Amino acid sequence: MPVVRWRLADFLEQRQLTAYALSKVSGIHRMSTIYRIARRGDEPVRVDLPTLAAIVSGLRLLTNEDVQLTDVLEYVADESGEKRETAMPSMVSDEQITVDTALEHLRQLNLTATQLAAVLRELQAH
Repeated sequence: MPVVRWRLADFLEQRQLTAYALSKVSGIHRMSTIYRIARRGDEPVRVDLPTLAAIVSGLRLLTNEDVQLTDVLEYVADESGEKRETAMPSMVSDEQITVDTALEHLRQLNLTATQLAAVLRELQAH
């Protein structure tokens, strides 16, 4: 079954940053929120979009890099490592498959209408 996972712990480790520093610069006052997301193996499975936005903004400030959602989140098509063969109609473009896949992942996040609108605005900005 496909999953979306946090990569924050890896991101912080690669850049020798701490969850504490991220918590301070991101404006997230509940440090336990950042610590939980940055802890391998016990990351939250739901995404709060304002928290996600604060994390990305904080990482941009800390690193002076153009940090994107894909730097802190990872999509794994099949956690078991098995490849599933699916018949795709030849008239479906690669771009449409990508859009369909993205829409399916958004559905699985159970976002509110407001959260989904924020994600769409972010996508339109890029």
